[in-house]
Amino acid sequence: MFCRLEAYERNFNFGKCHNPVPPEYVMKLPDAMVYKDLNSDRKFAKVEIHDLILYLGLFEKKLDQTPINLYKEKYLCYMRLFKSDEENCYYLKSGCRVEMKKSVVYTVDVCISFDRQILEAQCECGAGMGPNAHCKHVAAVIYGAHVFSSKGSVLVENTCTEKLQSFDKKCPEDIYLNQFGLITMTDEQISRNEQQTRGQQANKHWHLERQKRLQSSNFGRICKFTDRSDPEKVALEIIDPKVFKSKATEYGKRYEKIAIKEYERETECSVTDCGIFVSKHLPFLGSSPDGVVSDKLIVEVKCLFSARDKTVSARTVPYLTVTDDNLHLNHNHNDYYQV
Repeated sequence: MFCRLEAYERNFNFGKCHNPVPPEYVMKLPDAMVYKDLNSDRKFAKVEIHDLILYLGLFEKKLDQTPINLYKEKYLCYMRLFKSDEENCYYLKSGCRVEMKKSVVYTVDVCISFDRQILEAQCECGAGMGPNAHCKHVAAVIYGAHVFSSKGSVLVENTCTEKLQSFDKKCPEDIYLNQFGLITMTDEQISRNEQQTRGQQANKHWHLERQKRLQSSNFGRICKFTDRSDPEKVALEIIDPKVFKSKATEYGKRYEKIAIKEYERETECSVTDCGIFVSKHLPFLGSSPDGVVSDKLIVEVKCLFSARDKTVSARTVPYLTVTDDNLHLNHNHNDYYQV
C-alpha cells in the first residue's frame, strides 16, 4: 500500500495533477514596426542607476558587475524605443547575446513609465518570465537605458559594416530584419500574413506590413532609380507615404468594386479578396493585387479618371500601347513594372 502511494506521489497521480502549471506570462507589446533606434534624437525618461538598484531590490537582488559587463562588452545587439503617450510609458526592445553561446540571442522587453518606474520586463531566457523579470539580461538593458539617459548614446554590438562577419554568427541587422520576416518566411507564415492583411486600405495590419517591404506598386520607381535620384527622399516616400485625396483617387476607389463585378460577369470567373503576398525567396518584396482568380491569375484594377468618359485606347490611357492591333501595357510605364 505504501509503495503504491509513493508511486502516485512520484507520478503526480499519473497525470491527474490538481495544481496545473499556470500559463507563461507574456507582455502586451506594441507592433515591432513602431519601435525606433535609440539615438540622441529620441526623448527618453531620465533613468537613474538608483532606479535599477531599487527594481532589483524588490526581488532581493543586488546590482553586480555581470549586467554592467554585458553592456560594456557589447552583448546588446540593438536598443529600440517606442513612446506610448496613451499609456504614459516607454517600451524598450533589445537583443542580448548569451555569454557562453554568443550565437544565441535573447529578446528583452522593458516597459518604463514617464516618471522612471520600471513597470514590466521580460526575457526569453529561462529566468526571464514577465511581468517582473530581473535576470542579468534585463538588468543589462536597463543599465544601457540609464547610460543613454545620461550620455545620449548607447553601446551596442558592432554592425556588419564595422567588422568582418563570421559565417556562424548572425549580425544585428540580420537578427532585427528576421524578426519582421524580411530574411526568411515559411509557407505557413506567408499564408497567414496574406489572410491577416485582407481588407487592405481598411486594415491597420496591411499598412504596417506594407511599410516593411518593397511593394510592387513601387517597383518601377526603384528600377528607374539613378545617380541623380535622392535616396533618402525615395526611401521616406516608400516607407511613410503621404495620404492624399483627389477626384482621381476617389473615382478609383468608387469604381474598383464595380469594375471587378463587371469582370466577373464578362468572364464568368469569381474574384476573391486578398491581402499582401510575400515572395518566399525574397521576403522583403510584397504585392497586393485587387483580387485573385486562381493560382496563376490575379486582378489589378485601373480606373483612370482622365479617361472616364472616353473610349479606352493608347491615346486616352498613357500606360497602353498598340502592337499588332492589340492593346498592351507600355513597358516603360510604372504600371508595367507593378504587374
